[in-house]
Amino acid sequence: MPDIDLEAQDEYLMSDTSPEDCMLLSDLDGFLTGMVLGPGPISMDERMPVVWGDKEPEFESEQHVQVILGTIMGRYNEIATAMESDPDRFEPIFYEGSDGTLIVTGWAAGFLDAVKLRQQA
Repeated sequence: MPDIDLEAQDEYLMSDTSPEDCMLLSDLDGFLTGMVLGPGPISMDERMPVVWGDKEPEFESEQHVQVILGTIMGRYNEIATAMESDPDRFEPIFYEGSDGTLIVTGWAAGFLDAVKLRQQA
């Protein structure tokens, strides 16, 4: 299983190098969760444009590509394993406001983006 470096993932998604309209970490987590729980598989060719906001991402190097894509797939596998073995232990990635309030709208929007890809199912 690839290493899951969520800090590097978050840093990249928030950087000027990533596509302007790409998902942020919480949105991506909701999207991956929606893919895991959805009624059918979603191919790489279909899911990555949604993640990147229909733009091509830029990476510093081949190693950087491996870290970012490996983290996406690693988190997907982590979610799938949790849902299969012990769903109560699953911990979604939510943002937290300055007052400590959880902000779930990004996660929920990402989840709905995955659902939209399989609306007919």
